[in-house]
This record gives sequence, structure tokens and C-alpha cells, in this order.
Amino acid sequence: MASQRSPLSGLLARVLIAALVLTSLPVPASAFARVDPLRGPIHADGLGSIRRLTDEAGTITDGYTYSAFGELLAHTGSDSQPYSFTGEPLDPNSGWQYHRARWMDPSVGRFLGMDPWDGSEFEPVTLHKYLYGNSDPLGLVDPSGETPSIAGSLTAISGLITVAIRALPPVGIAFGGGAAYWQRLAGLGRAAQLGGERILLLYQGLRPGFQYSPMYWVNGGRNNIDYFLALGPRLRVLLEMKHNLPWGHGPGLTTLVAQVRGGLASRAGEMVVWVYKLPIQRQINLLQGALGADYGRIQIHYGVRGLWDFLVQYFGRV
Repeated sequence: MASQRSPLSGLLARVLIAALVLTSLPVPASAFARVDPLRGPIHADGLGSIRRLTDEAGTITDGYTYSAFGELLAHTGSDSQPYSFTGEPLDPNSGWQYHRARWMDPSVGRFLGMDPWDGSEFEPVTLHKYLYGNSDPLGLVDPSGETPSIAGSLTAISGLITVAIRALPPVGIAFGGGAAYWQRLAGLGRAAQLGGERILLLYQGLRPGFQYSPMYWVNGGRNNIDYFLALGPRLRVLLEMKHNLPWGHGPGLTTLVAQVRGGLASRAGEMVVWVYKLPIQRQINLLQGALGADYGRIQIHYGVRGLWDFLVQYFGRV
């Protein structure tokens, strides 16, 4: 894994920022809520970590703040409910967290017992017998205490994107125009790409031979595609990531059309556009009209699960 660290330096920096956001941003009362009939609404973040409790009137009664690996840094309120980081039970006496097969010490991000799974020689980090979530607490969850869960990891990535979007200027301010509008627009794209790259990294760790690299230039260096994916000499993909498809004619649509046509002309691989948000028919029709016959030569996928499913279908199961 160390050999992959260099091209991901920007991503790792953003993940560090996201970790700070996860431990400091307030979570809206409507987000990730479920109701305990004895306590009222319980609110969790994208990882499933309990962030706050509210009463029936919506008033916050308790709040929780965690370190990156789930150590409880602060608890306001007096409720003794046991659930904590990623929604797992926390023993208040030892400070350890219960993950079924093993207990985990969140103060150091390590399990107390050895992993019963042997690990994979193609992903050396999995050979470590005590790491929690391959030492990636923002991208992976480990409810079983045996191996990080793909489904849980994808949920965590969705939560990471959500948190990054919430840190942007509010919609009302952004759509008033000016710098806030462009800041939000660029931030949406960065949030989607942050999550998309986490999915690629997760798949790479589980699929031997799969590689990806950023910034594939097309059109004589005038445009670039976000990522070039490859597995062996034949399976190759140019992947462009977006938060959403364009809503109308303008710079966004012009750039996307140039990227797609440049990717197709390069013949470097299958041209795929991934968008985080589900596009509506109007957006699809707009892109189809702008691309003409070239629209039939590309694939469009959406959502965190959609990108994962494409990787599995095109490059193979993990």
C-alpha cells in the first residue's frame, strides 16, 4: 500500500480535513435519525456513530464527540445509552467497544485479540492482526471484528460525501450569486470526487491487479478525465466524476461534452461518466442532445453503490 501513497496525497489531506469535520460539525436533527421508544430520536452520522439525542419536541438532550477511531472525547447530557462510534456498544468502565468477534480499544484504534482471518497477501495491511478497519476509520467499518464490511464501507463513504457537502455555503446564500455560488459549485464536485476516489481505493485493495491514476489528458492537453482505470492490458476505463449532470447549456455542459469526446477520440478505454446524484430525465436529455450519436458510446452510472457495482461488473468480483 505504501507505493500507492504518493498519487493519493491530495486525497489523504482531504480525508484528514473530513475527519476534523466529522468530529466538530453539528449534525442537523433530521439527519440519520431513528427512534428509541424509551429515549426518543437518536441521531447518527454517516458512519452510524451516535451524535445526539433529542426529546419528542426536538430539543437536544445529549451530544457526543469522537476521535477518528471512536474514542469518546466529550459527552454533554446525562443519558447512559450504550451505543457509540459506528453505532456499536461501548463499555463505560473499560472504554472498549464491542465488535462481536473481538473488543476494540478506540484510544489506539486496535483490537484486543488477533484477527481470525488470515488476510490477503495482495493487500498487506490486512495481514496486521490487530488493526481496526485496515487503519482507515473514515472509509471502513468493522461490525463483525473479523473483516471490514463492503456495504458498511460504502455507507461510510456516502456519509463522508454528505458531511463534505454540509460544510459548503448554504444553498440560499450560494444561489444568491457571486463567489459563494462558485465556491459551492466547485465544492460539490470536490465532495463527489473525494467519495469516488475512496470507492476506487476500496476496490483496489480487494481486487489484485486493479490500478487507477488521476488526470488523463485529452484533446491535446486542453481537457482531462478524472481517472484512468486498468486491469491487465485489455480492461481499461476513462472515468469522469461529477456531483450532478448539467442542468442547462453553459460552461459545465460544454466542458463535459469536450471531455467525453476527447476520451472517445483517445481510444484509451471505455468512457464512463459517474455522477453522485441521480440525474432526472431532463438532464439526461440535455446531455444526449449535446453529444448526439456519441451518447450511445458512453456509460453513465450514479450513486456510491452504482460506481461500486460498475467496478465489480466490469473488472470482476472481489
